[in-house]
Amino acid sequence: MLATLAVGIAAGGLAALAGLPIPWLTGAMAGVAVAAVAGAPMVLPESWRLPVFVVLGISMGSGLTPEAVAAARTWPLSLLALAVAVPAMMLASVAVIARVPGWDRKSALLAATPGALSYVLAVAVESGVDVSRVAIVQAMRLVILVLVLPALIVYIGQAGVPDLPAVHEVPWGELLVLAAACGAGGMLSQRLRVPGGLLFGPMLVSALAHGTGWTHARVPPEVLGPAMLVLGCFIGARFTGIGWRVFRASLGIGILNLVLAMLVAVAFSLAVSALTGLPVGQTLLAFAPGGAEAMAVMAFALDLDPAYVAVHHVARFMGLGLMLPIVLRLLGMGQGRQK
Repeated sequence: MLATLAVGIAAGGLAALAGLPIPWLTGAMAGVAVAAVAGAPMVLPESWRLPVFVVLGISMGSGLTPEAVAAARTWPLSLLALAVAVPAMMLASVAVIARVPGWDRKSALLAATPGALSYVLAVAVESGVDVSRVAIVQAMRLVILVLVLPALIVYIGQAGVPDLPAVHEVPWGELLVLAAACGAGGMLSQRLRVPGGLLFGPMLVSALAHGTGWTHARVPPEVLGPAMLVLGCFIGARFTGIGWRVFRASLGIGILNLVLAMLVAVAFSLAVSALTGLPVGQTLLAFAPGGAEAMAVMAFALDLDPAYVAVHHVARFMGLGLMLPIVLRLLGMGQGRQK
């Protein structure tokens, strides 16, 4: 645990010195991922997830504004486009990856399923595919997205404009009450199996609390920074136990899968942005084949609408949860679990 934090702090500090976007998240994630692939046991307690997501959820929900509520009227069109984009990016990836030696349609389909790592790995175990290869491609896609997307969005000038004043005085009592309510919301969402519930629940509670005017409390930077750092360490630690040989063997497929999926995501995000007037950076994060938590946190850090991004990723997860077993059964992939 201490080694993981040390690597994350050192890498995050270097990223901050280099002036990279969201340095404590991206730097810590990259450093821990490299150390994990090199063989170091990178790990953090699972009990840390809830407090970290409570801090991030409070911060993301505090940005609820009348303008954000008004923009939600354009979301149905965007969600409809997402329902077309997800099958399109999966078909594009499967059509190419399944032709690579050593990859079949079953493995390619599960590796190409965007942003549903835990669910996909459970299905992979039941379907009898090489789980490690699927896991590497899935984890690699998320890590590369977190590293590249913020810099790309900033470079093309699509980051948002900060609309919240700096935090000067922190009402700690009010903030602790809000944190307790957000923690309860996170645990309830997880119990109800809401995708990304540990983050979605606190964000929803915080949005309601701030939107109704009950509180204006926000998390200070000295608390938000460490939360970003720990989230980066959690993402990077997904590579623990994956040796360099296995990683290198799947590197090309992982990059190919990401490129194909992102070509589709970029096309749909540009179209949705043109039709709805939403920022391209925001729609790109919503359509990108990454995890709900990481993409929503990036939206918040880039001063874009995290609620829009989170809702799209939750909708995608729910759609995949309903449709993937049906697709596997129709294609005759539901059997064959490895003994």
